[in-house]
Amino acid sequence: MSLWQEIAHPCVWMTPEDFPRLQANAQLPFWKEKLDRYRQELAALDYLSMQGPSGNMGMTGFNSVKLDFHPGVNKTALKAAMCHVVDQDDHTGKLVATFLEDVLSYYRTKSPIWRDLMGGLKKGTWTGEFWGGLAENHIIDPMIWFSTAHLYDVIYGKNYLSADQCVEFETMMSLFHQLCCLHEEFTKMDNNRSAWLNGGSYLSALFDENPIRAKVTMDKCVANMHRLMSTIMDDGCHYEIGPYCEAAVKAIQYNARIMRNVQGHDFFKAGDYGPGFEKASWGWINRLIPGSSLRLLTMRDRVNHWDATCYFYREYKIPEVGWAINRMHERPWVPMFRHWPQGSEFYVYEQPDNAKAPTFLDSHFDQAGIAILRSSWEADACSMFFRYGFQGSSHGGGQDKLNFELTCNDEPILCDPLISERSHDRNLVTVDGHTQQQCNGKALHVDVENGKRLQVVSALGGLGEIPNRPVFHDPRSEVGYWCTRYDECFPGLARHRRTLLFVDRRYWIIRDTLVSLDDQLHEYQWMFHSFGNAVGVGKMTERVEHTYDIKRLFWSERPQPERRLTNRHPLDQAGRLQFASDKATADLLMVGVNMDVPASVDLWQTAAKHHYSGTPEGGDGIAAAPLTGSCFKVTGKDVALVTVIDARPTGKDAHVKSVQTLASNGVDGHLLQIQTATGTDIIQINESDQALELDGKNIDPGFELQ
Repeated sequence: MSLWQEIAHPCVWMTPEDFPRLQANAQLPFWKEKLDRYRQELAALDYLSMQGPSGNMGMTGFNSVKLDFHPGVNKTALKAAMCHVVDQDDHTGKLVATFLEDVLSYYRTKSPIWRDLMGGLKKGTWTGEFWGGLAENHIIDPMIWFSTAHLYDVIYGKNYLSADQCVEFETMMSLFHQLCCLHEEFTKMDNNRSAWLNGGSYLSALFDENPIRAKVTMDKCVANMHRLMSTIMDDGCHYEIGPYCEAAVKAIQYNARIMRNVQGHDFFKAGDYGPGFEKASWGWINRLIPGSSLRLLTMRDRVNHWDATCYFYREYKIPEVGWAINRMHERPWVPMFRHWPQGSEFYVYEQPDNAKAPTFLDSHFDQAGIAILRSSWEADACSMFFRYGFQGSSHGGGQDKLNFELTCNDEPILCDPLISERSHDRNLVTVDGHTQQQCNGKALHVDVENGKRLQVVSALGGLGEIPNRPVFHDPRSEVGYWCTRYDECFPGLARHRRTLLFVDRRYWIIRDTLVSLDDQLHEYQWMFHSFGNAVGVGKMTERVEHTYDIKRLFWSERPQPERRLTNRHPLDQAGRLQFASDKATADLLMVGVNMDVPASVDLWQTAAKHHYSGTPEGGDGIAAAPLTGSCFKVTGKDVALVTVIDARPTGKDAHVKSVQTLASNGVDGHLLQIQTATGTDIIQINESDQALELDGKNIDPGFELQ
């Protein structure tokens, strides 16, 4: 007898104690409308068959996958399960059973060769391409096992499947941990894929009738949780940083939920593995970007009904998490029936009764190296997302130290366009056509207190350290080849420092300092990308080709130089450029030290991911939007460029009128005068480590608004 046959059911997404709460959920307007619609849809069906995706797989990119819940396929089975949990009716129970019967039919076509495929015997060497599971892919497969186990869980013991079918299904589920679990990813237990494999292995072992073998796997999976939990850093970020940060925390939480439901292991309490899930909840809140619909960087409009967020609210009752859940429920949205959220928010949802908007406006993650500065939490707010630390904003390395994205009125008006992980596709500076090497950035000055008129974040593109957590220093981990091979972004060429100042929650100052490391002249290129159009430029004068020496993201990559053809335009006024869209406008006003401000700009047009365009009930989709890229070229040794950015909803009057340098001392000292619609601001800057003379006065290191 397996442990699955001994424990109480359901156990995957919920427990028997959850049924009263789920009945209450079903009567809430938000959920009742959806359940009524699902019931009507399901009433017309006599059976469900397994649907394989066709064409592009969206986020997964794996076209060989036969069974998946990722791009919105097979969501009808998940809807039937949800309705059955609420109604306990025969019709939806039988629909779930017919779907699982089809899964078993597919399994029969694979079962004779599963052991050979999963053992890599076809070619003599195991690879993910020859994984023989339900999804036929080593990354997706454990997620599918969670979904199929959930469907089986809600009808377990109700005789909708025959006894022989139950035996066959449970045999199939038990094979996962025997044949393929803890295989490729076991040696580097630090990412979302390993978390899925660990949880899928534990789940599979529940079905194994060999109690010793099952215990070996389950004990190992529980032990692995200490390492997985330690990948959540002290500041609440998972080390994968970008969109995989959310996926990794969610996958680790799935491990913790099934282990708690089955054996009572409680990884929701603090432990010796780091700050834990409660800190991760705060990390999620602190990464939110305000707008009419809350979102996260690189996710555009995709902060939807993550069941992990709702589970965290139930666990810790953090008022700000409740506020975010309520905000998400204000819009016409439903759970996405895919293997990330699983459509399972319903099972963990609890109506927040203590919701409170965040009182903080700015967030700083000192280990991840992220800062977010916000004007407010209103829909038309401006916010700046700044990345300097170890890892990158994309999957893996992401050559984007000191990259930023400026959002205003729901528009990423100066955007991270998500075209690639390369430096020249970000809002960065390149040196002599070289993109960044992978390295760890370093914070120099951070002051983001709410009550001050001036918020400051300053960082170096390099010379930082990996967080002092053993998992990140393990040579088996991914960190070693993603981001730790160089001391700085442009070794031997130039050192880049970027400072962000937010003045009166109204406008931004970006101060870039480039210092030559070889005492030679260098060509510096400033990149700005926008979903708006460039305004304030004359007619094209010539076509200009840029060549970028691409650095590899991982050891097996051998990238070739990339060429970009641009159109050179004179600026109507040197050092001034505007980007304008239907929602937002951003004025860029520049002054320089040891350099002339740009008199021309190189522009190019392309398209990039912009906002979520999938159907409400699943289906991947990020709609592409026209993208304007721009580049300013400057040649020099030690230079500084100040870019004042006035971002506002389109139609509102400009706030910043002009900017000028009153005094400077090398590239470290700067006295700026900024004329605004309400007066004159004097910004005093000393970025050195000692007093400097500016305008006849000795100025201590730091930043001051007068």
